[in-house]
Amino acid sequence: MSARGSLLKQEAVEHPLIYGDFGGRVRKPIDYVRHYMPEMRCSLESGDLIMVTDQNGGVTFYIIDPRTKPIYMPKRNLVMATKWASAMPALVGNQIPTAAQFELTEMGMSYGEIGIWKIYADTGGFQFTIDQPSFSNPVFTDGTRSIWMDFMNTGAHAKKADWGRVPELATFEQETPVFINAISSNMNQTSFFGSIAYEGYRYKLIKTLVPDPSDEPRVVQTFQLGALK
Repeated sequence: MSARGSLLKQEAVEHPLIYGDFGGRVRKPIDYVRHYMPEMRCSLESGDLIMVTDQNGGVTFYIIDPRTKPIYMPKRNLVMATKWASAMPALVGNQIPTAAQFELTEMGMSYGEIGIWKIYADTGGFQFTIDQPSFSNPVFTDGTRSIWMDFMNTGAHAKKADWGRVPELATFEQETPVFINAISSNMNQTSFFGSIAYEGYRYKLIKTLVPDPSDEPRVVQTFQLGALK
């Protein structure tokens, strides 16, 4: 981990990209990160200004360190069911299923970093929800209940490279762990294989001040860390 320590313990600075002699960096076009994404690419670049929202609604501003570049984190898989070790029991129609629970430890970042991830079912036969930064804190809801995701509403879009429709989440240093709750959707037999995939980019950050936190037009993207309370 970085010798500088956690960003949570650092003071924000007046960075030249915001407080430059020419008024700082102007806002750039952002259509390529807000709409249809036909390829897996980093949504941020060096020098971008982002706003990060915590669970309580507080906001902090960061610049992607202009001395660094985004780093791609190759596709990884969480195998939730295997034939010889941990089969997933069949779904029973008149019973509330007990979800298998997992932590995606590889999503943790080093000090001073944020990770932006795409996460999806890589196989069929199961459903899952995502909690962050602890169990019972669902990231994706319909307002009251967790949204169950499966291959058809996540993995199928990834296979077609329609990345704008694949669920996305952010992890900040080691402060925002990600948890999975999974159940089988197969009512006929025990499932012997099920896999969730995740991939993305990691970015080095500099905490920065902005002239007016309530009205900063140069923000390229806003990221929410976990479920809002």
